[in-house]
Amino acid sequence: MFARFTDEQLVSQSELIVLGEWSGQSAVGATALGETAPILDMGVITIAEVLKGPSAQVLAFVATPSENGPRSGSDMTHKRGERGLWLLRSKPGAPSGIYLADHPQRYETDPTHIEALRRLLKR
Repeated sequence: MFARFTDEQLVSQSELIVLGEWSGQSAVGATALGETAPILDMGVITIAEVLKGPSAQVLAFVATPSENGPRSGSDMTHKRGERGLWLLRSKPGAPSGIYLADHPQRYETDPTHIEALRRLLKR
């Protein structure tokens, strides 16, 4: 179960906010993120527009639980071709540029809500 964020909390707690498409994911070894890191998959979002974060960024790398490892019922999964607004937070302990989309509100597809979040970002 997830606690609900306000839009303000979600925006302030996201280092990278983009419109983009989930391009896929593949397994990475634990050593890619440190010896003690759990085995993860690395997802890629192809960025169409950056709303918050480095404006020159064209890809976002998102750590996700491994499809081949232990899974939790609360693990977030995404499928190739999913398009929407991604509100990403940096993965603690990982190299710069590795993000998490680990809450249902960190991926938004409703155009009305996306527009409301855009307006919030312009304040």
